[in-house]
Amino acid sequence: MITTTNSEFAERMKRLRQHGMSVNDRVRHESSKILFEDHLEVGYNYRMTDIQAAVGIQQLGKLDWIIGERRKIAMRYHEALSDISCIRLPVEQEGYFSNYQSYSIYLEKNCPVKRNELMQILLDEGISSRRGIMTSHRETAYLKEYSQCKLPVSEDAADNSIIIPLYVQATLGWTATQAGMLLIPSAITTAFMMPFIGRILQKGMPQQYLVAAGMVIFFFFCFWGYKILTPDTSQHSFFWMLIMRGMGMGMLFIPITALSLSSLKGREIGDGAAFTGMMRQLGGSFGIAIITTFMAHTNMTHRADLVNHLDVTNPVVQNRVVAIQHGYMAKGHPENIALQEAYASLDHSVARQAQILSYMDVFLYTGIAFLICIPFVLLVRRKKQEGKMDLSSAH
Repeated sequence: MITTTNSEFAERMKRLRQHGMSVNDRVRHESSKILFEDHLEVGYNYRMTDIQAAVGIQQLGKLDWIIGERRKIAMRYHEALSDISCIRLPVEQEGYFSNYQSYSIYLEKNCPVKRNELMQILLDEGISSRRGIMTSHRETAYLKEYSQCKLPVSEDAADNSIIIPLYVQATLGWTATQAGMLLIPSAITTAFMMPFIGRILQKGMPQQYLVAAGMVIFFFFCFWGYKILTPDTSQHSFFWMLIMRGMGMGMLFIPITALSLSSLKGREIGDGAAFTGMMRQLGGSFGIAIITTFMAHTNMTHRADLVNHLDVTNPVVQNRVVAIQHGYMAKGHPENIALQEAYASLDHSVARQAQILSYMDVFLYTGIAFLICIPFVLLVRRKKQEGKMDLSSAH
């Protein structure tokens, strides 16, 4: 992404982005008259896709939160590394506000380890890093033409700087490993349930009853999540809730597959299984898209509602901002920067709470949707079969 206040630069960059054409596609398609484009210069196809544009628009709505999270992590690095004399940290000049696209450190000459040695130590601990800057004249693409070029300051910075990880943390502050470990008991419960569900179906239990029971369990799972979710909810609070989810999944997977294939025979079963799998994938994709869109709208609504309660003339709000500001000043931040950090911290709290409220809405409405579906599942007509149902035909 390139931003500029120069209109001539902007026009030329737009032209270069689309093959150097004098008229872009949108103008040509919207015109009421025939327009022919002219290639004024050699250009490139640097236009983003519709999906990239949609993702970008959504990300722009989260920009303040993303920057706030990055600045919080950067401040933690400042606190942890500021007492190490052989490491030079990034400096934020007075009057400027860094978004910390990356966090680069410089190893002074008295550092007991070299740059590459430190990178290997970090890698051995599972921490990925990369060199801080690159010097173009030493890269292979330019080496032949600029091999005699000497830039000692740039070369020193390239040889002694490192970029260390700066990841935006999840809403609840969990790592990917913690989230993954939390879901393991749920998956084990689902696997444990499947043989029992198979036996129940073999004994002639109608699939509709099991599916309806699974949906009831999912309703309670969603309502449980709706009740316990807060910005401070711990991992352990989700354990039994996710065990219930695992039970519900076990009561849905096999019965739904068996129900969808119950009226098919022979080669129809393979086709039906493939179609069922495809519809499951499509349903999941549409569901994720709907929930994501719903959360984007509710997040803005909740954020607006919360901001309306933050009156800058309210003494409580003022005292809170001053307290946060003094906390940053105590860490050595200039007064004006500390004030910006205080407002950013307050904004982060609002954004985090708005996102939590959006997740709560998703839990609640998803649970209600499960309840609404139960009568329709029970109304599904089941083909009468002689004897026990053979689930092997469902594979």
